[in-house]
Amino acid sequence: MRGDEQAGDWRRREPLELPPLLAGALESFYEKGYHGASVRDIASRVGVTVPALYYHYASKQAIMVALVELAARDFSEFVARALGDTPDDPASQLAVLVEAIALQMTQRHRLAFLEAELRYLDPAALAAYRRHRQRVEDKLIEVLRAGTRAGVFQIDEVTEVARAILGMCQAIATWYRPGGALSPTELSGRYASYAMNLARAGVTAAR
Repeated sequence: MRGDEQAGDWRRREPLELPPLLAGALESFYEKGYHGASVRDIASRVGVTVPALYYHYASKQAIMVALVELAARDFSEFVARALGDTPDDPASQLAVLVEAIALQMTQRHRLAFLEAELRYLDPAALAAYRRHRQRVEDKLIEVLRAGTRAGVFQIDEVTEVARAILGMCQAIATWYRPGGALSPTELSGRYASYAMNLARAGVTAAR
C-alpha cells in the first residue's frame, strides 16, 4: 500500500503501472480506437514482434478484455477504499461515491475511455463488465434510497436518478483531457455537488 493510501487520503493515487504490452495497447486503443488499432501497431509500440505478443495474448480481443478487467478491479478497489473512509450517513456516502466515479474518469481517463469501445467486446466479457457497472449502480441506488427514507433526499424515482448521476459522471471520459481549467479533485467536487443538488431538488416521475 502506498503512503498516501496509508494516510487515508483516498483521493490521491499514483499513476497506474501497467505491464508494457497492456500499456502499449491502451495507448493504441486510445489514439485509434479498438477497431483502428492493429496488433502490429501495439507490438511496435512495445518493441516486440507480433509472434511475441501472441505468446502473451491470443488476440487483440484478449488484450482488450485484460484491460477492461484491470480497469474494473482498479475502480472497485478505489470505491471500496473511498467509502471505507467515509461516515455512513447518506449525504456523505453519495458525495464520496460520486467523487470516486468522477476521479476514476479523470485520474484513469485512458482506461475510462475504453467505455466507448465496449461494443467490440465478446458477449461473455461484455456481460462481466455490465455486472461490474451494475454493482456501482446498485450502490448508488442503495445510498439514494437510504437518504430518501431518512428525509435527506427528495426522490420519487430512485433508479432514474441513480442512472442520471452515473451517466453524468461516465460522460466525463468523453471530453476530459489532463491540463484543463479544473484539476481532477476540483472537477470531482463539482460533480458531487451536482449530484447532491439533483438528489435534494425533488425528482418526480411524469404523470
